[in-house]
Amino acid sequence: MMRLAAFAPHGLDSSIGAQPQRPASAPPLRDVPHLGYSRGMNTQDAGRHLRALARAAHKYLFRVAPLPHATGSVSALVGAGMAHRSLEFLAEGALLAGLGLALPASGWLCLALLCLADGFCRYREYQRLKGALKRRGFHPRLLAPVSTSRCQRDAALAAARELGHLPRARAHFRALGYRWWHLLPDGAVDNPLRFFDPAFLKTTFLPGKTRGQSPTGQGGARVAIAPGLPYPRIP
Repeated sequence: MMRLAAFAPHGLDSSIGAQPQRPASAPPLRDVPHLGYSRGMNTQDAGRHLRALARAAHKYLFRVAPLPHATGSVSALVGAGMAHRSLEFLAEGALLAGLGLALPASGWLCLALLCLADGFCRYREYQRLKGALKRRGFHPRLLAPVSTSRCQRDAALAAARELGHLPRARAHFRALGYRWWHLLPDGAVDNPLRFFDPAFLKTTFLPGKTRGQSPTGQGGARVAIAPGLPYPRIP
């Protein structure tokens, strides 16, 4: 036995009878940093985190920009249905029918993307208005640049709601003649091509204040603004 041990490979005698080692188990999901969990997070903390996300999503979708998101959702559903039917026609060999449906389907889908971009721009506008109202308090001049569009008015009302200025903001828009059924921007009823006006597109997707601008009421009438003080710039 001693001679066999002398010719045995190095470490063979020490491994005889040793228990096999188990591979290290993966850490639990709550300890993985990139998943947003932390050690010791319980069910109540996770529930509060989910409720906060749900409130933020509700505010973004239904408070700040309800009209763009509703229009975009309907457009996406219509476009997806037409695109599906177009693919069925193409699979059946009906080339003209498939191409005839593909064109309006692409238009509806592009409209859905534009509505999504519009909703994001309204959220940025909501953030700027909220910061301006928080620093300077409520003043009708802060709402003047966003009075002519329903989407912009919704963003302004959402910002005023969070700072306790909702009744005054509603009264201001009501005094200008706007009601809940005024969905289209000013002048769009008389001139639908206004949606393609570069000035309107710049105001919609690159919101900001142009010096000397004053709001218009229903029918395009100019609203009188007391002279003397310039418009405060919305950051």
